[in-house]
Amino acid sequence: MGKPAVGTDVRGTREVIVDGKTGYLVPPRDASALADAISRLSSAPAQRRKMGKAARRRAEVHFDERFYFWRTDHEYRRLAEAKMPSGRLQGLKDLSLEAKRLLVCSGEEKNEVQQMRSV
Repeated sequence: MGKPAVGTDVRGTREVIVDGKTGYLVPPRDASALADAISRLSSAPAQRRKMGKAARRRAEVHFDERFYFWRTDHEYRRLAEAKMPSGRLQGLKDLSLEAKRLLVCSGEEKNEVQQMRSV
């Protein structure tokens, strides 16, 4: 199960926390807003669980290492294809298919991925 988070509304943190959905973002250097956000989470167990589940789904969808591997692999192959004759890349293309197989998921997971990417 995931955990909701409370963090300051700064670069990096706001890419991980979706305010009101996976946790709360508070202004930097605002201790009372931080205390209020923590209090809201601690006093609402149902909301905390809902946000925790959303946070877990978001982490799995947006920060899955397999996706980053595939994206990096895809970009390297694109650049290599621009520099090398296509016949020399056949072995690389076969490996790319193997990398794509890592990303296959069930219909339910695909629906969750689409929903989370629209957030």
